Order: sequence, then C-alpha cells, then structure tokens
Amino acid sequence: MKLEILQKKIGKNRQDSFWYDGQIAVIDTDHGMYSLEACGEKRVMFEENGDDYCGYRAVEEAWNRKLTDKGLNKIDQFDGWINNNWFEVVCIKDDFVDSAIGDVADTYDEGILMLKQYVADKTYKR
Repeated sequence: MKLEILQKKIGKNRQDSFWYDGQIAVIDTDHGMYSLEACGEKRVMFEENGDDYCGYRAVEEAWNRKLTDKGLNKIDQFDGWINNNWFEVVCIKDDFVDSAIGDVADTYDEGILMLKQYVADKTYKR
C-alpha cells in the first residue's frame, strides 16, 4: 500500500482546497482504492460587491492577485464566498464508489492525513 500523489502540494502557503481540483492522491489496497478528491464548486468575490469568479477562473484571479491562503481568509470579512470546495475521500472497488458524507478536510495536509487514516482504519471494507 503506497501513497501515490497525483497533484503535488503547491506550497505551504497554498494548502486550502480552493487551489486544487479533482483527484489529488490514491492508495490502492486489497479492499479497494482510496482516493483523495477536491470536490465542490468554487465561486467567490474578491472584493465587496465585486465581480464573482467561478471554477478555474476564480483560481486564476487569485493567482493574478498574488493571494495565498491568508489572503483567501480575508474574503470572509465581507462574506465573499458564494461556494467553496473541500477535500474528501472516496473508495472505489469494482464499479462501486462510496464516500463518507460529512468527512471533509479544508487543507491539503489534512486531506492526506484523512486519506491515510481511512486506509489504516479500513473505513470502506466491503
């Protein structure tokens, strides 16, 4: 059981799920493949009453503004988050896909730890 990273961490100051999309890492086991995924819609305003940006355009705009996680946190001051994404773990076995609804992580490191813990606990053993 080896952790395979599909998307490397961008940096210690860009760990928020906002910066990531899709499959992040996998661990293949004898009872299924566990996959860490960045899920959900990104939709945000970077300025109060400003334009809203969705998906990759939101990430692109954040890079253009040279934002880091700290800068993203300032968006909370004026309720600029319309939708945000998260990390979650899914288990894939044969044609079956399962996820633990409610178990989410906000940062890359938290997500990787959650993935490893699910494997250790055999969370989705069928």
